[in-house]
Amino acid sequence: MYIFKAGVLGAGAMGAEIAQVISFSGLPVVMKDVDQSMLDKGMARVRDIYERRVERGKMSAGEMQSRMDLVIPTLDWDEFADVDLIIEAVPERMDIKIKVFQEAARHCQEQTIFASNTSALSISEMGEGAGRPDRMVGMHFFNPAHVMKLVEIIPGAGTSQETIDDIVAFTESLRKIPVVVKECPGFLVNRLLMPYLNEATLALQEGHTPAKEIDQAMVEFGMPMGPFTLMDMLGLDVCVHVGDYLTSQYAGRMVGALLLPKLVAAGRYGEKNGAGFYGYGGQSDEPVKQLILEARAEQPTPAGASFSVHRLVLPLINEAALALQEGIADAKDIDMAMIAGTGMTYKGERMGPLQTADLLGLDAVAAELKELEKIYGLRFKAAAIFDRLIKEGRTGKAVNAGFLEYAPVAEAPAAPAVETEQEAVAPTKPPRQFVKIAYQDRIATLTLDHPPVNAFNPQLLEELSDAVDELNSNPEVKVVIVTGAGQIAFVAGADITEFDRIIRERDVAGGERLLRLGQDTFTKIEHSPKPYIAAIDGVCLGGGLELAMSCHLRIAGDRVRLGQPEINLGIIPGWGGTQRLPRIIRPAMAAEMILTGNPITAQEAAKLGLVNKVVPGGTVLKEAMGMAKIIADKSAVAIRAAMNAIRAGLDADLQTGLTAESNQFSGLLASEDMREGVTAFLQKRKPDFKDR
Repeated sequence: MYIFKAGVLGAGAMGAEIAQVISFSGLPVVMKDVDQSMLDKGMARVRDIYERRVERGKMSAGEMQSRMDLVIPTLDWDEFADVDLIIEAVPERMDIKIKVFQEAARHCQEQTIFASNTSALSISEMGEGAGRPDRMVGMHFFNPAHVMKLVEIIPGAGTSQETIDDIVAFTESLRKIPVVVKECPGFLVNRLLMPYLNEATLALQEGHTPAKEIDQAMVEFGMPMGPFTLMDMLGLDVCVHVGDYLTSQYAGRMVGALLLPKLVAAGRYGEKNGAGFYGYGGQSDEPVKQLILEARAEQPTPAGASFSVHRLVLPLINEAALALQEGIADAKDIDMAMIAGTGMTYKGERMGPLQTADLLGLDAVAAELKELEKIYGLRFKAAAIFDRLIKEGRTGKAVNAGFLEYAPVAEAPAAPAVETEQEAVAPTKPPRQFVKIAYQDRIATLTLDHPPVNAFNPQLLEELSDAVDELNSNPEVKVVIVTGAGQIAFVAGADITEFDRIIRERDVAGGERLLRLGQDTFTKIEHSPKPYIAAIDGVCLGGGLELAMSCHLRIAGDRVRLGQPEINLGIIPGWGGTQRLPRIIRPAMAAEMILTGNPITAQEAAKLGLVNKVVPGGTVLKEAMGMAKIIADKSAVAIRAAMNAIRAGLDADLQTGLTAESNQFSGLLASEDMREGVTAFLQKRKPDFKDR
């Protein structure tokens, strides 16, 4: 179901920001509250966000007003008769949420979807209480909603797949990153974040290291801000509420620091009232020192306790491992949620907790957790999945397999020296910045690495074109796998900033060059005599799908969505999307995808023949490598002949294609590999192809 109009219940900070996000996407949104003053503040918040965009030159005053006109403030239910989606952002109490949904049900359509912005409460209970469990879903935006890209999608026990798909598509239309999360206390990001924040508070409470030093150490590790700065921003009262709830749900594994509730009891709520871990606007943090002493007296420090970066990070990693073990989300989604929801990085790269563990080494992480458990107890007990993966030899990035799969890293075969009259001179080509190639068993893995979403810019396209030339001419390579680096995307499309530059500078010639470069590069892949396999384990939109369609085989993760959303920008696919998509799937379905801009799921893509195979997220590269090894085991001359015959048939009418197939087949009759293949079959042994 397409969402044409939405409603938001609650005009507080979060409700107002959600309404602004929806209006920014071009949809009308009704914002309801029971208090006119709250409604006025909500509209002022929406206007403030838009005015900042105008001040920064991101939109004109006229565009701002057209978006403001899409937000309909109201104290009654009259405007809800035709809404397709209602998102509640009322106080975090189950009785209040159920009550507003029950009332909403009396004023909206039967098919209207109900979504809750709760950060922890049960979606299943809400759905039953509201009387429509199949159309109830969690839609957890992160604060501030107009800035943060992540939205957790939480199905309840009775939520239908159609509702999940509709909300995922709607979230993407808001230019957000949806991550579907199995229902559990704290969902995903809060569940992972609270052990980290709690451990930081315990370390501060012990008195070894001041807050500023802990904050600085965690920023140097890769967090966008320190834990105490973050808690002050979130609100210490909110942190206490969430922490108490998670402690009750995960008894034994989470032990709350007494300092946090003491700060709240003393009226220190964080930035919002000028006093938290730090003082703001003239307020002092001196009272915190006394509260630390009181908390330490009531909650003794374990012998051997001390602050370290890993003491804070490892509980987060361990909770991520437990979430993976419980099937809350797959490995890539867990990492993507932490990157998009918290801005987590490691060593300068956007990286989630599971990939960080892979870099550290799972055996090293498990060993350190064991040592920390001796000091601090069960909250550091390593998840069982560590032991299982270590026994399987999946110890991390060093062996290309841990929580995640990695492309093998190997040096490219040395290029032959170029002889001159005076001396042999090695070719000097500048290293590629965004395209990496690894080689293994006559298989090349080509990785696009342009963080955060591998978007195409001119340099990346030029490097890709050069890499394709290199691989197509390398006789040692039989099969090429194309994939995207990072946890978010295969390729999320073209770099919009490049289009913005072309428009601002009216660089029509530059736009045409970019168009030809993409078309020529993708055509070289499509016409290659070597099979290219697209390993799609993340966002695959626009130019990303056009790249995937130029490959000959496509394997997708089960959470992947594929689409051609260019029409939403007032353009059309320009790198072959309008031509390849109707040739691969039904023309009518291709027209729908291109004209609506709506993405489809990997499962839908498989039914249409757009992808060959759908596999669990995190295993895509492994599956692609398995397929590549099967193909690479075949005769190179037969592979080349098959590829040429297939291409000739696609480029011509049936009779011409049959003639091309006949010519290619005839050319194999005298090959050594054909004789070997037939002989081996008759002798019931594996053929030993010599590729000639």
